[in-house]
Amino acid sequence: EMSLMTKANHVLEHGTIHFLKEHMENKCRIGGRSFDDGFRIYGDIKSHKEIRNAFDELSSYLDRGESAAVLSKYCGSNTHILGGVSFILLTITLVVFLFFDLDTLTILWALLANSTFYFLFRYPIGKYFQKKYVMHFHFTEPQIISIDKVKKKGLWERNPVYYVKTSYKTLEV
Repeated sequence: EMSLMTKANHVLEHGTIHFLKEHMENKCRIGGRSFDDGFRIYGDIKSHKEIRNAFDELSSYLDRGESAAVLSKYCGSNTHILGGVSFILLTITLVVFLFFDLDTLTILWALLANSTFYFLFRYPIGKYFQKKYVMHFHFTEPQIISIDKVKKKGLWERNPVYYVKTSYKTLEV
């Protein structure tokens, strides 16, 4: 399970990426990963200043009590959650297929229903789980302590890669 500090930085990571992408009219590939003391951010980023400007914009956004922009359909957590939901749904369907002698048309309708459910509800379910389980919004005064260019880790990261060290004041829940 993610710590509350990592969940808060997950909010800051998502929001920073959101505002970076907004300024680039979504014509970029940017990713990130959160940790207790900050987050890694990588991809089509030109400078430290770009990151700082997006973070400052996010800070103002959060100060207004808004949060929708930090819930991303591209979040890696969504991929895991929706993979699990799909697996459960298909397993139940398979069990039904094994215990009942169904005609081909019924099987096709059941598979179509599974696919329809997945495509209609994947983002709302993913965003619900993000907000409830992998993000923590009970903080104020987010700040950047430092932004350092770091080495790429893993195949998924694209240069340049930055580590954004953060701080914030935690609110009582």
